Amino acid sequence: MTNYEKVEAVVDWVREKKLTGYRISKETNAREMSIIALAQGRAKIDNISFATALGLIEFYDKNHKKYES
Repeated sequence: MTNYEKVEAVVDWVREKKLTGYRISKETNAREMSIIALAQGRAKIDNISFATALGLIEFYDKNHKKYES
């Protein structure tokens, strides 16, 4: 799985209400509003900061077994 797909997966978990943007932001260096904007479609993954991307990738790597269907 590519890093881009990992970020997409985390955003999908927020869309599916498996977890909140707040929770991800507390466990990573990603801003909560950035995560929410991605989940609501107001922002695109291509436009997020490098720090946000790294945080979401790290979150995926630590938690994907728990949230994948």
